[in-house]
Amino acid sequence: EAEKPKPDPLYGLRVHAWVLVLSGKREVPESFYIDPFTGKSYDTKDDHFLGIESVWNHRNYWVNMQDCWNGCKDLEFDLGDPVRWEFLLLGTGKPLLSLPEIEEEEEAEDEIEDLLGSFVFGAITTQMKEEESKAFDMPASWVEPIRITPKEFETRCPQGKKEILYKNAKLEKWAPYLNSNGLISRLTLYEDPEYSKVLEVKEWFQNREDMMERRELNKQTEVTTEYFAPGHVQGLKVHAYRTLEPETERTMEFYSETRVDGLQKRVETPTDMAEYFEGRSDFLWYRHAEFGKRAKKPSNNTQVNIESNARPIVKITERFHRNPAKPADEDVAERIFLILKERILLTYHYKKNYITASKREFNKRSDVDTTGNKITMSHDMCLSYQAGLTEKDEKLFHLYEMMLRLMEEEKLSRHQVWESEMEVLDILRIREEEVAANKLTVSIYDTERNEKSREQRELMERLMQEERQRQVEQDLDYLAPFLIQMGGVEKMTKWLALRLKEDCLNDFKHRLVDKANLIQARFEKETQELQKKQQWYQQNQLNMIMEDENAYISFCSEAMFRIRILENRLNRHKEIAPQKYIALEEKLCKDPRLAEYIKFYT
Repeated sequence: EAEKPKPDPLYGLRVHAWVLVLSGKREVPESFYIDPFTGKSYDTKDDHFLGIESVWNHRNYWVNMQDCWNGCKDLEFDLGDPVRWEFLLLGTGKPLLSLPEIEEEEEAEDEIEDLLGSFVFGAITTQMKEEESKAFDMPASWVEPIRITPKEFETRCPQGKKEILYKNAKLEKWAPYLNSNGLISRLTLYEDPEYSKVLEVKEWFQNREDMMERRELNKQTEVTTEYFAPGHVQGLKVHAYRTLEPETERTMEFYSETRVDGLQKRVETPTDMAEYFEGRSDFLWYRHAEFGKRAKKPSNNTQVNIESNARPIVKITERFHRNPAKPADEDVAERIFLILKERILLTYHYKKNYITASKREFNKRSDVDTTGNKITMSHDMCLSYQAGLTEKDEKLFHLYEMMLRLMEEEKLSRHQVWESEMEVLDILRIREEEVAANKLTVSIYDTERNEKSREQRELMERLMQEERQRQVEQDLDYLAPFLIQMGGVEKMTKWLALRLKEDCLNDFKHRLVDKANLIQARFEKETQELQKKQQWYQQNQLNMIMEDENAYISFCSEAMFRIRILENRLNRHKEIAPQKYIALEEKLCKDPRLAEYIKFYT
């Protein structure tokens, strides 16, 4: 009673604006309300609504004339009914529920206008315009149109975060991408109203690369439960654990349809591990392995296989669904491998109208005994119970083959258990990396963030390209040929430095001149060939056929193209050659091998 809220003296007196969406247009089957603060929709007969005073839009204003003693449950929303809704402004823009009749009248008027023509309908149109001119328009709004940018809409609250306090609980909200780990909401449950002792913490995430959607932490049991959306690299769905250390208590659930082995759930403790499967072709649905104590760890000098150092398996229990293609007394329901005791227990499915199931027990033995004598199969190595009045007399050879086959399946089951242990270690390693990385994904429709990532990627590529170019320039030693010509210089002097500089500059100058002469020679050659071809055309113009003229025009076009290219290259070379010469001279003056002996004046 003390926790109940006190009576509200203003109950039913507060006025709040809501959005009313009327049915009849845009395929809206029923009228409903929208809360502009939360965006949630409510039925018009909801108990939260005590009454309506007025309704308005950009065309008119209507006052509710109906009795609201029963809230809004009995209200009619036909705004075209002046008895229930009194309008303020004259006009024809009254939304009516009888829309089909109005549409039929408008269609009929359009047909009359088409039949009678503009002269007869002119008087009617003029009269309608005079009546419309007497109507009043809704006053224009004094509020500027609300403009919300996509970034502001995504922020949702000031600075992108909000905190709401409830009784024994606190709710925190963040905008997407505000937190580096993708956290968008956190609900903290407390034991007392003073928020001093935390009982449970629930967190919701978005846009995480590891597909984690929710995480729950129970402070009383210290159990963390993580929930993942489809798409995790290991098909993980739920992961409940106390610690990420291996060989501890944990429960993993998977999306079985995404896995080849059909694994749906795995429960692990320090002493055992249980796995549940779905949709397997071998009808296996359950596997349980019990582990013993691990032997002492070998020394560092001893090379041991990873599988041999795994936890020793004491017992493996496998259960199968019914296979309709086999008789019940031949279809194994449960298979138990007692590894230390060297026994195999088989339990078959129940036959119809039977309350007991057939069973079989094999005692494994090696092929030879301690004295080296070969052991043969005997009846005491296989104990059987056949449900029913008659028992099948199995031959020893068939029983021996069955035991050998079961021994191979035991090896396979042990290896599969070891693979499951390795998979657990792999998942724990991946989860540690994912938690440490906290990578977020960006939608292809998020143009703003994609633009930033694109610019950052282009910047990184440009820096890498500049670094590679700088490395190539550093690897290229332009003084090496001249040092070789001098027979190697053990100690640099001022005279040698000046000589190296002059030789390098003169050689570079000759190369630039040779390149200019080569371009000039090709230019002159192309020009002479074009002139010769033009002279030949002048001499044989009267005797040429159409094919020769086309070939001449094609040759001239290609020749002019090559001449223009060579001319542009020659002009470009004349512009860049002095700049290259000056750049090389600066590099030589800044070279650490020559800088001490050459003083460069800019």
